[in-house]
Amino acid sequence: MTYPFSLATSEDEPSEAAGNDLSSSLEPNSKDFLPQSIDEIFHGKLLVLEGPEGSGRSTQMLLLAEWLEWKGFAVQTVGLKRSKLLAKDLHALTRSNDLQPLTRMLLYATDFYDQVEHQLIPALRSGFIILADRYTLTLTCRAAARGMDHPYLDNLYRYAPTPDLAIRMDLEPDLAFQRMFESKSALNLWEFGGDLHLADNIYDSFCQYQNLMRDLMRERGEPRNYNVVNAAGSVAKVNEELRGQIAECLGIQDISYKPSKKLKSIYWLS
Repeated sequence: MTYPFSLATSEDEPSEAAGNDLSSSLEPNSKDFLPQSIDEIFHGKLLVLEGPEGSGRSTQMLLLAEWLEWKGFAVQTVGLKRSKLLAKDLHALTRSNDLQPLTRMLLYATDFYDQVEHQLIPALRSGFIILADRYTLTLTCRAAARGMDHPYLDNLYRYAPTPDLAIRMDLEPDLAFQRMFESKSALNLWEFGGDLHLADNIYDSFCQYQNLMRDLMRERGEPRNYNVVNAAGSVAKVNEELRGQIAECLGIQDISYKPSKKLKSIYWLS
């Protein structure tokens, strides 16, 4: 990243060329910053997988990364709360209700753009396949569910690189709730929309919140060319459909896949 001005130390003297008008030289120009990278033609590809809690998204990410590496691609994953800058703080804040929605949303945006700058863009320039475990659709829909304006959110994330393939995993809220309780027997405040006070019990609150998110994801995802995959099937069946879509995007002829011993047990889950 370059800047249109130099950072002077306390010992530096102002140059004569600078004159008395420093406003133009001290004001950063957007063309010198990361956002201009969205106009680049990258060697790599960005594949985005969005979906609600309980849709099996994280499991599919593991399987897809292994399959792509088996096919000879260099793969890197990104996701929410994974930046070196803010990941630890965001994980801690997930367990509390101390932040206002706008503050929380801006922290997530900072986490997102830190990954874009330091992980996603360099990897795309190097020819990697990037697997994004949720992207701007989840972030903007979460914020919209809490009353934030769509134009504001679109402007906030307008510098996000456009995915080469965007997939939204769709799942009925009651099945998502069942899967989540089977896996961890608990939900945090943000997963069931407790901060929105939608219902007086966790199950109803979860279902209402997820239905709201589902509607928002459909509304915002369709004009952004998100493909929809039904996540209600078995892990293997859903994975096959995802591999088919990715193969079409990347020009892969054979979508066959035999999971490693490490992942074999989760591949055959119903």
